[in-house]
Amino acid sequence: MKLYAIVCAIAVVIMTALGCFAFAPYYGAPVWSALLYEAGAISSVLLIDLVVLQIVRLLPGKWFLPNRKLFKTEAPYSFLKIEKWQAAIPFTDSFKKCLQENRASAVLEGIIETARVESAHWIFCLLGFLTLLFFPANTRLWFSLPASLLNLVLGILPALVARYHRPLLEKRYRNLIQGERKKGENT
Repeated sequence: MKLYAIVCAIAVVIMTALGCFAFAPYYGAPVWSALLYEAGAISSVLLIDLVVLQIVRLLPGKWFLPNRKLFKTEAPYSFLKIEKWQAAIPFTDSFKKCLQENRASAVLEGIIETARVESAHWIFCLLGFLTLLFFPANTRLWFSLPASLLNLVLGILPALVARYHRPLLEKRYRNLIQGERKKGENT
């Protein structure tokens, strides 16, 4: 998680420096206006992300159940080496904890959570580009586009981690359900 935060901070500093030292002199604008535009671009992307997150949280859990076609995970993600870098992504340890659960209901909650995380982050990635509409045309290239691209890159990573963990959780869930059925048949 620290690495993810460090990457975010470095990207914001680079975007701000480019805006202040490239945009401001190029257009003859004061540095404070570049800082203001950069703060606005980052804030607008974060605001969109927070609104989407709250909306996804309010949606019923049944929309994210494993039997939904949208959340079927067929392709293996081993070529991305997610196991090696997933620790840098915030909140991925909760997926690992769900894999160790012995209750089917807890694992099902983990499956639903992976679907919510994935949905929210893919929507973040797409809607982050709405910031291009909020800024004047001459500032989009320097401020809203880099903020949107950063949002895209940093939004894809948690979505991939959630998608990687879902088949593992689904397999664990099936095993727990089968174990519960066998217990029920033996009694």
